[in-house]
Amino acid sequence: MNTSRRSFLRKSAMGLGAMAIASPAMEALAAKAKYSKLVGIQLYSIREDMKTDPMGTLTKLAEMGYKYVEHANYINRKFYGWSAQEFKKRLDDLGLRWLTASVLLIAAAFIAYKFKTWRPLNLAVLSLLSLNLVVGTFKIFLGRTKPRDGFDLLHVGGMSYPSGHASNAVLSWGVLAYLIYRYAKVDRYQGRLASAGVALISLTVCTVSLIRHTHWFSDLLGGLFVGSALLVTVIAIDRYVPSKSQLH
Repeated sequence: MNTSRRSFLRKSAMGLGAMAIASPAMEALAAKAKYSKLVGIQLYSIREDMKTDPMGTLTKLAEMGYKYVEHANYINRKFYGWSAQEFKKRLDDLGLRWLTASVLLIAAAFIAYKFKTWRPLNLAVLSLLSLNLVVGTFKIFLGRTKPRDGFDLLHVGGMSYPSGHASNAVLSWGVLAYLIYRYAKVDRYQGRLASAGVALISLTVCTVSLIRHTHWFSDLLGGLFVGSALLVTVIAIDRYVPSKSQLH
């Protein structure tokens, strides 16, 4: 009996110590990993862990079962202190994939190379930076809890509003569709198909978020609005800020 009690106390102490070491954000992710099939995560939600130990944090995410990540740090042409190639290599080594951002940047780089202009790549980078800045500012300022917390409160350190998934879907895929339309000179019908594709992807992301209780409905509406507003802004910059190498 005493042995069991001592064993219980020892294990409890070890558990409390581990919880003290791990950040609240990583604890929440670890708990989530036990009960759901994980696919992707926005690294902004664990930005403090990424700032302190990016490689260790990515390793833990891979161990939890995450497959895709969305970056939230691009400073001086580097991701968390790594070049794009280095960052991609570390993700590949861990079995992680850089989904939406990588698709947008690779496509923009290809268009930039093909048409001998930095314009497409600059627009892609601008869209990703503005997305993280605007969405991150709102999340920190409002601090709304998520549905899985069981209550809806503001200014309590939550990260629910607006939905980064929704805003990212609209902006990233929207910019990609715009770049293809702008530089590939597709007709209006193909342009409308591309717009419909962006809308379908965005609605799918929102539907999945609702089903999985990742966001409140108003979070998704806010995310769609922010993403759309940023998309219009990026397109307006491309249209009204001149560039010698820009196609007309």
